[in-house]
Amino acid sequence: MNTLRTTRRSRGLTQAEVAASARISLPTLRALERGEGGVQALVAVMVALDLHWGWAPDRVQAARALADRRRARGLSQAQLANRIGVSRPVVIALERNLGATVATLVRATDAADRAVARAARTVPVIKCEQAVAGTVDADPHL
Repeated sequence: MNTLRTTRRSRGLTQAEVAASARISLPTLRALERGEGGVQALVAVMVALDLHWGWAPDRVQAARALADRRRARGLSQAQLANRIGVSRPVVIALERNLGATVATLVRATDAADRAVARAARTVPVIKCEQAVAGTVDADPHL
């Protein structure tokens, strides 16, 4: 289930209406609903649909929370970058302002969660719920 698409439809909004409200193109919204695209566009759509990060109050605090999660798992920026197949500057951008693609954000949170699961030999304690093609935790009730 896709939270962006589901929320949009439940509110009786078309893709064109949400794209216009978020000031993004229709193809960009369609990409986000497929789990693709950039975090900046995702944030614009979240604002338009009144969705919030489920694990942090806003984008800035979400970026800090991601850095805190990485550190708590004992991963350096270089280690996380290596695990998710990006450069260290991409991880730095994620931790500053979530400046990356949705897919990279998801891989980063998943990699940190897998580190916890291995260390604790349990399921990950912090999961990304389905929002963007089953990827980013967004809670419309916050």
